[in-house]
Amino acid sequence: MTEPARISRMLAARVPAAEGSTVIGTRMRTTPDMAAFANGTAARFSEMGDIYDCPGGVGGHPSDVLMPLLGIAEYVNASGRDFIT
Repeated sequence: MTEPARISRMLAARVPAAEGSTVIGTRMRTTPDMAAFANGTAARFSEMGDIYDCPGGVGGHPSDVLMPLLGIAEYVNASGRDFIT
């Protein structure tokens, strides 16, 4: 695990929420915003040197948005279809 991912998980663990969102790769549940932070940090750090270049775009990477939203989708009980759309 990368240092930023470890730190963000440690911070998320300080805010337990039994009915919250899961931090990916763990059984830990925390508030939706902390899960989004931890999940997004882990995804972004692993792809820091990677750029997704779509025609007409300015760079970036889809996981920068998708990983944080997984915890939010879980919290609101969104279906897989709702998450994708």
